Amino acid sequence: MPRPKSLVDENTVVRAEEALSTISDAKMVIQLKAILACKDHPVAEVADILRVSKRSIFRWINRFREGGKEALRDSPKGHRRSKLTGAQWKEVEKWVIDGKTAQGEPVLWTIQKVKTAIKKEFGVSISKTPVWLQLRKMNLAPRRPRPRHAKADPAAQAAFKKNSSGN
Repeated sequence: MPRPKSLVDENTVVRAEEALSTISDAKMVIQLKAILACKDHPVAEVADILRVSKRSIFRWINRFREGGKEALRDSPKGHRRSKLTGAQWKEVEKWVIDGKTAQGEPVLWTIQKVKTAIKKEFGVSISKTPVWLQLRKMNLAPRRPRPRHAKADPAAQAAFKKNSSGN
C-alpha cells in the first residue's frame, strides 16, 4: 500500500475551515471537506468515499491553494452567443406575429423565409436550427398554409359544409 501523500499543509487546512464556515453552496462544501479529509487520509480513500476521481481531488486542492474558495467554483459554460442582438430578435418576432416582412409585405413565414429575411435585413447568415430554437423561445411557430388539393372544387366544398350535419 502506498504511503499517503502529504498534499495538504496546516495553512491550507486553516483556510479551508474558515471558508467552510461561510459557504452555503453544497458542492463547494463537499470539495472543502475533501480537502480537509486529505490531511489525515490518503487521496485514494477520500476519492472512493466521495465517488470522484483522485484527479478531481488533486484539482480541487490545487485550485484552492491558488485562488481560495472562489477558485473552486466552476467557470460558467454556455453556448455561443447569438449572431443577432435582442432588439433584432424583437424585430423578427414582430415580423412573424404581424405576418409581414420588414417592408410591410404580407407573408406566410417558414423557417427558410425567416432565415432569408434575416440575411437580407441584417446581413447575418444564421442556420435553420438557431432560428427555429429562437422562435420556440418566443412561443412562435411559423405559419403554414393549409394544404389544398390541386383538383379541389371550392364551390363543392362550400356546399358540403353548408349541408353537413356539423357534428
